[in-house]
Amino acid sequence: MSTGPIRAMKLPVLLEPRPDEAWHSYLNRTAAAHDCTVSTLALHLGVRDTHGNWPAYYGIKVAGDWAGRASVVLGLAVPDIRAMHLEAFDQVALDLRPLAGPPGIQTTRRAAQASWVHLSGSSYCPRCLAEDHSWRLSWRLPWTTVCRRHQVLLVAACPHCGGVAGRSNRYNGSAPTRTAPAPDGRRCEQPRPRATGVCAGDLSQVPAVAATAAARGRARLLATIIDRNRGVVVGTSYTALQSIQAWRHAIGLARHFGAVDTGWGRLHRWGTPPRDPAAVDQLLAAAAPLVTAPDPDAAADVLNRWCASAGIRSPHADTFRRASLSSAGLQPVIDTLVRRNGRAHVLAQRRLPIEVVADMQHWTCDDVPQLVWPCALPLRLRASRKPDRLILRAVVALILVRLRSGAPDWATTAALLGLPSQRACGWTRHSFSSAHGPELKGLLIAAAHALARRLAEQPAGGTWADRPALAGNGLTIFASAQTPACCNDSPGRWCPCSGVATTEVTDQ
Repeated sequence: MSTGPIRAMKLPVLLEPRPDEAWHSYLNRTAAAHDCTVSTLALHLGVRDTHGNWPAYYGIKVAGDWAGRASVVLGLAVPDIRAMHLEAFDQVALDLRPLAGPPGIQTTRRAAQASWVHLSGSSYCPRCLAEDHSWRLSWRLPWTTVCRRHQVLLVAACPHCGGVAGRSNRYNGSAPTRTAPAPDGRRCEQPRPRATGVCAGDLSQVPAVAATAAARGRARLLATIIDRNRGVVVGTSYTALQSIQAWRHAIGLARHFGAVDTGWGRLHRWGTPPRDPAAVDQLLAAAAPLVTAPDPDAAADVLNRWCASAGIRSPHADTFRRASLSSAGLQPVIDTLVRRNGRAHVLAQRRLPIEVVADMQHWTCDDVPQLVWPCALPLRLRASRKPDRLILRAVVALILVRLRSGAPDWATTAALLGLPSQRACGWTRHSFSSAHGPELKGLLIAAAHALARRLAEQPAGGTWADRPALAGNGLTIFASAQTPACCNDSPGRWCPCSGVATTEVTDQ
């Protein structure tokens, strides 16, 4: 919206923004000081044009060139005006980068979902309104549940009309739709349904509920993260935005697994936060044990209890993927829990016989070929096509190396074997899939345990240290892989069935 050359004169009464004051609150006070409406003042400032249009993302970010003219008239710097918009919290408590796109409902929706925030509407503290008639910018954040000054829970809506302050219409627009009434920060500006004018209920007279000590502590913790632009999640320091995203992630997980029930909205990872600060505090209380745990192991214990209460005995990565939007802060917790429960490498470790543990000290990862000997597979799997026997031989090699090296995941294990990490993860996922039932997983683990007993008997140690780089698609990737033969096919060469009965090795 163009305003032409900046030639406006300063207003006769210049007001300083109060700490943490929101833009519309400042305009209300300025209009009241000059005995005019907000509409008249906004038109004079160039914020609103002669057709009654407000700038895009009014109150959220400064879009357009109106701030230069307004700064001259108000005696403020442009950064002072920006500081009264939600963009003051961008990359701290919010991620408003999606608003860089063309203005529209889809752009607004993406920004709201990325930040878990309502871009229109505000909670409020009745006692603050009674004292200075000013609205705080931080009240617009769902993470602000308690008034720092009065230690009372913020109020979500007007008790007279039930509307949310600042939510001017059913489209959740951030610009006011009724600007003719005399400005008064204490009064509800919610438009009346099917009528002219606004509610005008006195919000400063709404009873305030004292916050509990626990609620005050949670509010103080979130406020400190935002103020310092830094927070701690599961014992590790993160940026404020990453910390806030971890809290959101934890709330989504708690809600998904039934650890808390506020009656809030539909269960979906893209959902918007509750309007009621008391409901948000209840969600924060449920999420706190997970986010504030001292380390990933302790946090994984909390998450495991949530899963158990939801009837999930063996959580895996997909258990959490659709529960909530992910976060960097909680991913180590999920990884820790997934490593504990029901995964193939956990079962391989749990089922490892004590005597095999001693045998494993006599060989290294360089004694394991990229594809184990064909006779290392059980008889029933040696002609397998789904999954292919070559893939099964690679998977047994991966199990062995992971057991011996203690690698944290299959990708790392694959690197030790010289196998392509992404492909190797796919092979293990496919072979251990529930589509094949638990039997195949058990057979492969047993085959790896049986082979672990014999590897030290190879004539030369480190036989397979010189590993080729594998390339190709499908089964052609194994064309240049290390593929030792059975002694029955290549007399004079060592294999796991050398010198023992075939059934003793293969039918484990």
